[in-house]
Amino acid sequence: TELFGVHPRQLHFYYRDHNALTCTDQQVAGMQRALEELHRRFRERGIELIFMVAVDKYDLYQDYIAGPHPAKDVLERMEQGCDTALFFSTKRVLQPLVQAGVRDVFRADDSHWSQTGADTVAAELVRMIRATAEKESRP
Repeated sequence: TELFGVHPRQLHFYYRDHNALTCTDQQVAGMQRALEELHRRFRERGIELIFMVAVDKYDLYQDYIAGPHPAKDVLERMEQGCDTALFFSTKRVLQPLVQAGVRDVFRADDSHWSQTGADTVAAELVRMIRATAEKESRP
C-alpha cells in the first residue's frame, strides 16, 4: 500500500509516539474520570465540552507496518468509557481516508497532519459544533 506521495512505503514517526503505546486500565479510568469532571464543570456554566483527541501517526498507520509490532489502543479504550462528554476521536475521521487509499493524510516526513488531514478534521469539528448548537437552541 502506498501511503505517501514521497517514499510511499516508508513510515516515519516520532519515537515518543511509539514509546507511549499503552496505558494501564487504572490510567485510562483516571483520564475518563478527569474528563467527566471537566465536562460536569463546563456544563454547570452552560458550556458543552468537545474533547478532541489528535491521533498520532503511529496509531493511524499501525495496520500498515510490516512485521510484528505492538498495537496502540489507548484512544479506543478512552472513547469506550466516556459516556457524557462529546468525545471527538480524530482517528475515527482520518482512518477511513487511509483505508480508502488517500495518500498523505499525515505529512510523509513529519508528525503532523497534511492539509488533507487537517481539512477533514476541521470539517468534522465544525459539523459537531453546529450539531451541538442546534441541539442547545431547541426548546
